[in-house]
Amino acid sequence: MNIKRRIHQFTMPVIVLVAFGGAASGCGIPASAPTPNSGKQAVKPAIAAFEAPAEEQIYLKKEHYEGSIIKPQQIDLLNRLFNAQNAGDAQTYASLFTQEAPEKDKRIIFRVDKAERFDGFKSDSDQTEIDPVGGAIRENAADGYHSILYNFKQEAGEWRIAGIERANGTRIDESGYEEDELELAKLIQAKADAQNAGDAEAYRSLFIPGSIMGELHEDAPRIEELQIMKIDPPSTDTSIAQVAYRVEGDKQVRSNAFIFVRREGKWLLYDID
Repeated sequence: MNIKRRIHQFTMPVIVLVAFGGAASGCGIPASAPTPNSGKQAVKPAIAAFEAPAEEQIYLKKEHYEGSIIKPQQIDLLNRLFNAQNAGDAQTYASLFTQEAPEKDKRIIFRVDKAERFDGFKSDSDQTEIDPVGGAIRENAADGYHSILYNFKQEAGEWRIAGIERANGTRIDESGYEEDELELAKLIQAKADAQNAGDAEAYRSLFIPGSIMGELHEDAPRIEELQIMKIDPPSTDTSIAQVAYRVEGDKQVRSNAFIFVRREGKWLLYDID
């Protein structure tokens, strides 16, 4: 069985890739622009004031997403959302959400200076109505990027935002998972915890025996931000999760595919791509 063939391929915008040095495997990639589970978003104090842009801005260009699983209408909706945020237009902002979206998500609590590397995370086997799209946002020019996930849903024949999930530091909110998916979320969290603690033995125990990927390098950087973008519904013995994260001293959000296998009833990490 070639497990890696199960990875869902997402067509991404034209981006600059730089080799990742944060994970023990050294196979992650940071993502930069073509120019961070319900309830997981970080809650920040309400922004006191916004400066409305002179004219509507294009934060995500549709031509960069041609051929991807992201719909052009979803790109348009995100651009409208970002413009409403930065103009402080609470009414327009709230109108872009579904009626059932959480009220806290309909309030403007952060702004978007830049938006980068947006991907679609809906798998072929996912029969839900939610269409997750995530990427990285920068709130201001002096700050770094944060991982963020927008859950799209059709309402009255139009795309709307059903909820927003933002990375909340290094902690994963496990309350949105159960059964096998919960075990996989715990593995992702344990990997970050062991890396941040420099605990090579604990790190190795999360991988299949003898895995080169399970060797924690002494210079592995600390994880400062962690978000699960998508966990594929596990099969009998395999699963894949798309994970976004940011490492210490880096302003860019990186992404990896975590590949899992079940051995003797226990989930273990097989590879990180």
